Amino acid sequence: MDYASFEHILATVMGIDNAARGNAEKQIDQLVHQPDHFVSLLLQVMNQCQQPSVRELAAIILRNHCVKCDDTMWPHLSDEMRFHVKSGLIALVERESSEKLRKTFCDTIGDLASGILQNGEWDDLIPFCLNWTDGTRFSISHRINAFTILAQIQFLDEVVRPHYPVLARSMEQNFTCPELELRAVVCKCLSCLVPFLKQDEPWWQTFQPFLGNPMYSALI
Repeated sequence: MDYASFEHILATVMGIDNAARGNAEKQIDQLVHQPDHFVSLLLQVMNQCQQPSVRELAAIILRNHCVKCDDTMWPHLSDEMRFHVKSGLIALVERESSEKLRKTFCDTIGDLASGILQNGEWDDLIPFCLNWTDGTRFSISHRINAFTILAQIQFLDEVVRPHYPVLARSMEQNFTCPELELRAVVCKCLSCLVPFLKQDEPWWQTFQPFLGNPMYSALI
């Protein structure tokens, strides 16, 4: 199936014609049996389509089939396609101007990372996000994106622990930012760490000032 046909199918899925929508969904189900081709088409739509709603649908389908279903396609993708998915999602977040779409892409990254980080398949994601949180080099938008992804990840202790020092410095820096949305997503990210911090007294003390912040108490 070529790109134009696939984009039309996704647009049809969002239409009001039940028969046409059902036929389009069947064609999508058939594509699942060609994982690399299917995912490549989804990434193309997310990058090229002029309709934001169709781009969002493509991201949701990618997330559902690579993360949230029992028979996930991820193990069946080639190494090259897995690389394209990870690098492509990061690139989408970096250049997306729509706040809604950017949030959808961040959520997709977070959900995917939650399923593969423990296998060592995306070791550079957390350092990459933490790099984005540096307020001396990156915009508020970049920092919001980074903490949105970090907050979405279902952290595993062995994955996040090596990054505690950088994460603590980053939270301290960004908690002082006047941008409310940024401080709110920092709080959400911090809440994901609490179960691990309670098991590690020295780091619990390090993060305690943030946990006592009135904004954290109000938002969480």
